[in-house]
Amino acid sequence: MKNVCPYFHLSYRFIVFFVFAFILFPEISNSQDLLTSRRSSYYTFICKLNDNDAEKLIRENKIDFDERLLQTVVDSFPTDSQYTRILSPGNYLFMHVSKNQLRYKYLNISTFDINVLNNNRDLIIEVYDKETSAIIPDAIVKFNDRNIRFDDRTKTYILPKHKKDGSLKIQLGNETLFKDVEFGYYRKPPFLQRVAFGFPLKYVAWPIFNSYRRVLYGKSDNSIKYLWPKAKGYIAFNKPKYLPGDTVKVKAFIVGKHGKAFNGKVKLLLKESRLITSPSSELIEMWPTVSGSYIYQFPLADTLRPNRNYGIVIVDAKTGKPLLYDRFPIEDYQLDEIRYEVRKNKETTYQNGEPVMFYASGKDANGLNVLDGNIGITIKTSNTNRFYGESVFVPNTLWEHQQRLDPVGETKISVPDSVFPRAAFSAGVSIKFKNSNNEIHEKSFWFKYDGKQKVFDITIRGDTLHCGLYGKYKQQGAQGVYTAFNNRDTLSVRQITFPFHEKTNTNATRFVFAIGDTAISFDPSEIEDSISTYHYQEGDTIYFGLVNPRRLNVRYNIYKDMTKEVEKGNCKQLDWFAHNPEKASYSISYQYKWAGMEKNIKNNIYSYGKNLDVKISQPRKIDPGQKVNVEIDVSDINDEPVEGVNLTAGAITAKFERKGFPNLPYFGKPIKSDKYYDYVGMEKPVTITQKNLTDYDLSRFNMDTITWYKMMYPENGIYYNYDSTDLNNAQFFAHLRKGNYPIEIKMIYIDDELVYYSGANNSYSGYSIIVKEGFHHIKIRARTRVYTLDSILFKKGFKLDLSLDVNNLPKNVKTKKTVFKLSEDEKALLKQKMIWVKNNFRGGTAYLWQGNKVYSFNYSHSRYYLLGPFNNDTIHFAVKDYYQRTFIPEFGQEYTIEKDQIKITEQTNNQYFNWYKSFTKNNIDPGQMAFPISAVKLVSEKSKCDSFEFSPNKRIESESMGELKIRYSGDSIFQIARLICYNDGYKPKYFSGRTTKFNGLEKGYYQLSLITGHSNVLVKDSILIQAQGVNYYLLGGDFKNLSGSFQYGQQDSTKSAWQGYLPSIHLNPIVYDPRGNSAISGKVFDSGTHEPIPFANVVLESHE
Repeated sequence: MKNVCPYFHLSYRFIVFFVFAFILFPEISNSQDLLTSRRSSYYTFICKLNDNDAEKLIRENKIDFDERLLQTVVDSFPTDSQYTRILSPGNYLFMHVSKNQLRYKYLNISTFDINVLNNNRDLIIEVYDKETSAIIPDAIVKFNDRNIRFDDRTKTYILPKHKKDGSLKIQLGNETLFKDVEFGYYRKPPFLQRVAFGFPLKYVAWPIFNSYRRVLYGKSDNSIKYLWPKAKGYIAFNKPKYLPGDTVKVKAFIVGKHGKAFNGKVKLLLKESRLITSPSSELIEMWPTVSGSYIYQFPLADTLRPNRNYGIVIVDAKTGKPLLYDRFPIEDYQLDEIRYEVRKNKETTYQNGEPVMFYASGKDANGLNVLDGNIGITIKTSNTNRFYGESVFVPNTLWEHQQRLDPVGETKISVPDSVFPRAAFSAGVSIKFKNSNNEIHEKSFWFKYDGKQKVFDITIRGDTLHCGLYGKYKQQGAQGVYTAFNNRDTLSVRQITFPFHEKTNTNATRFVFAIGDTAISFDPSEIEDSISTYHYQEGDTIYFGLVNPRRLNVRYNIYKDMTKEVEKGNCKQLDWFAHNPEKASYSISYQYKWAGMEKNIKNNIYSYGKNLDVKISQPRKIDPGQKVNVEIDVSDINDEPVEGVNLTAGAITAKFERKGFPNLPYFGKPIKSDKYYDYVGMEKPVTITQKNLTDYDLSRFNMDTITWYKMMYPENGIYYNYDSTDLNNAQFFAHLRKGNYPIEIKMIYIDDELVYYSGANNSYSGYSIIVKEGFHHIKIRARTRVYTLDSILFKKGFKLDLSLDVNNLPKNVKTKKTVFKLSEDEKALLKQKMIWVKNNFRGGTAYLWQGNKVYSFNYSHSRYYLLGPFNNDTIHFAVKDYYQRTFIPEFGQEYTIEKDQIKITEQTNNQYFNWYKSFTKNNIDPGQMAFPISAVKLVSEKSKCDSFEFSPNKRIESESMGELKIRYSGDSIFQIARLICYNDGYKPKYFSGRTTKFNGLEKGYYQLSLITGHSNVLVKDSILIQAQGVNYYLLGGDFKNLSGSFQYGQQDSTKSAWQGYLPSIHLNPIVYDPRGNSAISGKVFDSGTHEPIPFANVVLESHE
């Protein structure tokens, strides 16, 4: 790959860049808006790392940022954009400044990549070509500077039995790739632990350990105890479940520790649960019928409750110890004479043009097809999320169909293509089965359908990826683009010719095909990898096979007795066998890649030398009432017949669900476990992404030309920034910095008057303080220091953001130490300036203002708000859309402000004046403006809309009604929607502007008008509403200002234009506005229909 962006020579490219930067971005004047100032570097630099720096970054997660590194810059691009050029192979670092951090991202560009494979034992590295996914055998692979050779049999690089973390270095030609590898938990315990808890010390270690746990965690609750029988054997029942009143037949076979049959006297108990304390009743005391076997039957009493599990406990009559336990259910069930099944021909989403088919079948108790069955199919739509075209109708009931069941095989049900609308939706299928006895069974399921016109036909057959075209694109030799991705890494991009056929890149997680302006993404994980295995032992030979229809590269290891490796390799098909006269156990571990995901599968082939093989010979078909012989042959592992076997056999009807067999004890040689089971190796990503800025970074990235950075890193220790405002006042706030970190400001005084306290709940509104214009004295109280400045100029119409670097203060800034906590004088001052307001307006927005100082606060979990500082003037308080109050403050008091009264109580809790109660303001954003009095909104737009009388919009089930759903493709925001039905006397209906779905509309033609708050209207005529479904319409175009020509009222049925009307105005009495103004409110409505007219222009020409 060639770098298409050559750069200047290293010796002078930085000079050229910085001269260019200073030309484009000169020193910004103080009038720049600080709030919208850049918070990042103009450019992102791309540095090419040498092998040493890249290896250090991968191994140690750090890198040295110095002049040497920046001399390797190969390209740059605007930080606010995406990098689109192609880099040559190598290791790169993308660096840019964001706020007070230097952020960087490591990126490797290479023509190859690796897979770290896991067999829970070894470090296995697979090196492959990104473009073709072919295995690369001639790479130089090192792990922690140790060479790893290529293994020809497995086609991988293997480091056997390795379990330490480290870094990989892979070299291929001039390319070098670095990866960090970490390993999961290794299950083998430490040596001392194995000795202490092994034989014979375990008899001492475990009691001591348990005593320590009881002291540390307390004595465990032993009040709940369960039955845990110690004997081996099984209990078998004659049915999977029982009806009330049935007879239970039970057989138990009991053996001792070494497999010897138990022949003692036992008791059979019936228990309600496994709890030792649960009620039980004794059924019988009995001796074995034959050696080790106990057989008994009993009827279920009427007192036993149905729909519960009951247990059989076999107890040694001599010692009283439980030997075996098992459960059986009692249910009031009814078995079906006929079983019906239905399935889809596709589990994923159906695309437009694909056949939608279902397969149904009905079988009787003998597994024969039902000859007199009928099926009724109903498909209903739901959750339509997309539609294609300007108008689409999606009916509630998509399709109804009747069909007879085929007497042979499955019945195919084909849904016609013509019933599917051009929309994406979910559909519920209900299939009712009915036979000649009028027995009805119902099955239901869901499927998804996407009606978008299908362009691409993508599938994987065998090991080949196929992509063809549909419709207008279906022509031989059509050109397109193919892209393969591995997560975010691009494996391949190239021009292709359709139809496309290529061996599937198994490292790809996503394929993208494009032709013209149409593209589709295909996820191969939706296709099964289809790999399966089989294994068995026959005589002295053990067999293992791998079925691999997609011909994937499969790497495998075969171990004898779980630890000794006897075979390894790489294959696409495997048929392996070995002579195994000693009946050893084997373990097979195999790994492969599919859809970019590593699959690691392990199969254990246990050789149970004491197991018996049971073969049952019976007729395939047995008619009702017919008697047949069933032969049972029992042989050992050498296929020799065995005599004297204790055999338990039974038969149940196929109407029952399958029930598992009881677990049988095994007395042969113990099977060894795999001690490497939990051993996992994986690739570790680079996590370090940022570091604090230095003066060197600021200059190299040209950050000292940006106003925000001048504030954060003030040159000469102080920086003044004046931002113009739209208000007729002066504003101010201060910022303290110490290197990269802000210092919290606790209090601010202007001319010795307290104007800011960080412990107040309204302090976030105080990031801009309204002040008097002119020169003033400022005192800033931090945690341990006080800073004072004289003759600071506040300008009318401007906000001053003042930034101080406490490590480099100028001479005109005086500082002195102070105590960490508030002094008694400071606490007394706060009590004279602050008030508490009880939070009894949860969920609403509230305003509190005094003069031109306004504070707003929204919902919080605080019980009280500490507000201030204030002076002795009147305070106004309002809860948006609810109520308003005014009062003269009594400082240090607690206020409960309600709609009809104000309660004042004394506040004695001084903890609110402690530092730990104040809010930490380390992320104050400079440039914020004060909240102006003109921004106080006592009534919200929503409240105004709520006062407008809208039509009901409830869903109504009616055969003559339908629904309308709209989507607007423009950028305008509408507040009122109006619908007029041509068939209903042109009576209009009004809806909120947030409405996109209109319910309960009679079928017919409508006109829809979308109206903004500025008399702009978008009109759509001839909207057809069809009943029993959802009518989708796409609305486009711009809103037009039709003020004067578009009217609200009735339309003459004989004319296409709207007739004019004379509006009427009703005025409410003048009300008092707590901000000191008088207000006139009222309604404007149609004089004929008396309907309200929204957004009317009302002009008050004169008043006295």
